[in-house]
Amino acid sequence: MDRVSEKNFQRLAAYAGGNFPPPFADRFGYELTTVEPGKVVIEANVDEGHAHQWGAAFGGVIAALADAALGFVGLTTMEKGQTAAFLEMKINYLKAVTKTRLKAVGTIKKRGKTVVLTECDVLDIDGELVAHAVATLLVR
Repeated sequence: MDRVSEKNFQRLAAYAGGNFPPPFADRFGYELTTVEPGKVVIEANVDEGHAHQWGAAFGGVIAALADAALGFVGLTTMEKGQTAAFLEMKINYLKAVTKTRLKAVGTIKKRGKTVVLTECDVLDIDGELVAHAVATLLVR
């Protein structure tokens, strides 16, 4: 953790402890449950309120959860004074879900000087893969 910005890591650890969650976390209802250098886990419940007309959760709900994990895991690698912005994000939906608890596991695939490649597996309560997402972050 010698390269990781202590401020970013403390902020993420505070979120995981329930302190000062981002406004969207409150609205969406996700919880940052694990923060480690190069890994984060975010969990959220989905139910009928997240469903489209055919009854499954909207893809945007799953993408929002993956987006948070992809961005937060990138923060775990930032040096002091650095931040990052998304250049792109891609998601593959692999299983429709209705009422379940989702777990988004974000990890670092590759960290360069100016670009971070992050990935995220979104799993249902049974550990089955619901979606896989990849993002490229620009380090500033």
